[in-house]
Amino acid sequence: MRVVHSSKLEIKSNYDHIEWQNVIPVLMAYAYSLLGNKKFTNRRDQLSYDFTMEAITKYLENKDRFNPDRNPDLINYLKYNILRQLIFNFENSAGIRKRIVIENSDEENNSSSEFSLEELYKGDKYIEDNIDEEIFINKMELKLKNKPDLKEIFDLLLYKDSKRAEICADLEIPLKEFDNRYRRLKRLLDSEMKILLKSK
Repeated sequence: MRVVHSSKLEIKSNYDHIEWQNVIPVLMAYAYSLLGNKKFTNRRDQLSYDFTMEAITKYLENKDRFNPDRNPDLINYLKYNILRQLIFNFENSAGIRKRIVIENSDEENNSSSEFSLEELYKGDKYIEDNIDEEIFINKMELKLKNKPDLKEIFDLLLYKDSKRAEICADLEIPLKEFDNRYRRLKRLLDSEMKILLKSK
């Protein structure tokens, strides 16, 4: 996907007959500039497109929020009232912080540190400074109390720093089963992390 930087476009009338194919490149260029942070280098184009489409969708779902009497230019409304807010919320949410990365692999000796629980928060200064590790661990222990299959993996990752292949051997489970459990564990971790970050 290639972001096209378009010349200035204004839409100040005929709002019910918009040529969206002309609007999309303009919004993408603006989103691309907002996503200038290095952390988005590998997915900046895709994010620009995704946020552009989300902004347009939000407008179409609630056109009444656009008041042409205040500012008749729909492009400005889409850029500054919707698109900019979407990206601001995204950048300030836990959603862009370091996550546990799940990689499917058939290599039994995969020992990637991407399966380390610490990667979720200790690799990111923001999270490390805003999360009390003891509280986080205690909350996860409670959440996993009735999920023994996930608790096994959590404990091996946290207390033994076991690698993927080691866990599969210890629990006598195939790699695919590990990946399945790990995805479920990741969702719980992400959920708890968001709650803790929002409480700050």
